Amino acid sequence: MSVEIERERRIPYREYSLYRRLKLLDKVLIKNPDLKWQVEPTGELSVIVPIQVKGMFGITRTKEVKCIFDEDATRILNLLDGKRTVREVARIFAEEKHYPYLRRVEIELEIFLTDLLDYEIEIDYKSFFVSLVKIVKAL
Repeated sequence: MSVEIERERRIPYREYSLYRRLKLLDKVLIKNPDLKWQVEPTGELSVIVPIQVKGMFGITRTKEVKCIFDEDATRILNLLDGKRTVREVARIFAEEKHYPYLRRVEIELEIFLTDLLDYEIEIDYKSFFVSLVKIVKAL
């Protein structure tokens, strides 16, 4: 599961997620309704994320970044309907993909969703400006 960002920039999530993982398996999550969600022509889900960018002289402006999710991430986000727990989503996803190790799917899903709860978008590689966005919310 990966997230693609415009201009083919990828933000790795494994480096910090393995040790900061939340206990999400028994929680119910939804896609953040405050964000603009779209379905791409390829069937993949995308979200337009508004972020605040501080410019010269302290002037702040809003920039929109489009994040496009791959096929697996799209399926997982579509399963987050506000009724199922993360554990149920993991079970459904594992059955659909014929994965034999449910616990492994649960761990990977938990890491992925932990990142989406506080998703870091790097705007400028030189200044290392990072914006936190909640792509999914807990109910």
